[in-house]
Amino acid sequence: MIGWRRVRALVVLSAIAAACSGEQRIDDLFTEQEWAYLETFRLDQLDPIRCTGDTRRCDELARFGQRLFFDPSYAGPITVANDGANGGFGAIGETGKVSCDSCHDPAHYFADHRLANAQSLGTAWTKRNVPGLVDLAYRESFIWSGKYDRLEDVLDLALTSPAALNSTHDRFVDVILERYLATYNALFVPVSPVMVSAEIRKQIYLNGALAIATYESRLVSGPAPFDRYLAGDKHAIERAAKRGAQLFIGKALCSECHDGPLFADDRFHVTGVEQRGDHAPAIDRGRFDVTGDPIDEGRFRTPTLRHIAETAPYMHAGQHDSLGEVIEFYRWGGDAGGFTGRKDPRIVPLELTDDQVGDLVAFLRSLTGAPVDPTWTTKPRM
Repeated sequence: MIGWRRVRALVVLSAIAAACSGEQRIDDLFTEQEWAYLETFRLDQLDPIRCTGDTRRCDELARFGQRLFFDPSYAGPITVANDGANGGFGAIGETGKVSCDSCHDPAHYFADHRLANAQSLGTAWTKRNVPGLVDLAYRESFIWSGKYDRLEDVLDLALTSPAALNSTHDRFVDVILERYLATYNALFVPVSPVMVSAEIRKQIYLNGALAIATYESRLVSGPAPFDRYLAGDKHAIERAAKRGAQLFIGKALCSECHDGPLFADDRFHVTGVEQRGDHAPAIDRGRFDVTGDPIDEGRFRTPTLRHIAETAPYMHAGQHDSLGEVIEFYRWGGDAGGFTGRKDPRIVPLELTDDQVGDLVAFLRSLTGAPVDPTWTTKPRM
């Protein structure tokens, strides 16, 4: 990946040189160096995680995972009572009410768009904003702290979290044995529901997690208007978005963390966002909880900006609910306090005009890719 300091130097120097020499601009806007850098953001440079083996079996495995993803029957008891207010799912003690899609809404790029006090509500309130799942197949690590580096391992968090599904591995396995035995046996080494050993139950869990991960790897978006623009369609995005792209890689400093085809460096930073929200903890140590390294205090993984206009709220605890708010946050160098760790030195006030803020919003809206294939967004028959 291109180092941000070298990129910034090239872009800034090329802009100065072009201004002095009267160099002809690409699309009457970009220097050759700027355009070359923008082309490093093309999504077609990446290959998603793929199921290995027979194509038909991979499809069947993904379909099995899809059924598990939308199935609430293995969810444990609700611990925060509600009658549907705030996007909730039932009364205290009720089980089988929450499924993965409860917080990962297919209609909103599998993000939680309920804006329920910024955090998400499953069986209880989560402490962080639930991120979207679209294009996860391209990522190197998962969840805000980067705790997992394999997609199939993330199920453990969702399954056992008291605020997500509030369930257990055993309950998940029981549902597979009771509801999906024929499907399971057609895909894996067949098992009998009678006298299943602890080792076999462990393997059933791992295979179920693999099925869900295989399904989630199918949740990829198509080219965004910005991709079409880079591919040669000069009318794919409006002029404001083009100006926003130039700001993004230059004056606004965005690409110093949001670089590459996913507009994310897959690294961890303290951006200086205050812990706030009705259900956000006063302190969230972020990456530190994974590594125990003091340098990781308050660091969170850089989120992708692809389809960002469809996945509000923003930041790790959903502190902002609009793109304009996010840009204003960075425009003034982040919050003054209320966060853990030392703010990244690159988070500094930016000399942006109101018009430039608008251009950046237009650019971010151009990153919304074609929706996921509807085959994978529909709740299957159980």
